[in-house]
Amino acid sequence: MTFPIGINYVFGKNIHHLETGGGIVLPVIAGTTKVYCPDLDHGFFSEETTTYTYLLIGYRLQPTNKKKPVFRAFVSPLFPFKFWAGVSLGIQL
Repeated sequence: MTFPIGINYVFGKNIHHLETGGGIVLPVIAGTTKVYCPDLDHGFFSEETTTYTYLLIGYRLQPTNKKKPVFRAFVSPLFPFKFWAGVSLGIQL
């Protein structure tokens, strides 16, 4: 198990925003960390490193009105591994 600690900052004043961030992933339970990676033959790999760092950069569409859809897309590398990306969709309450 791991515990991520990070900070994100959102730039922008209208509905279009640049999201940036970074942090560190600390182990909670000792042992190796296994990360799923479909590009590898066995699908998993492990490292003896106990902490990992990450960065995040993305785009966020967040209307100023309540109950409007919020969209987010980002890329986030986990060092020393690879980039991954994600999207999210929600409603601002």
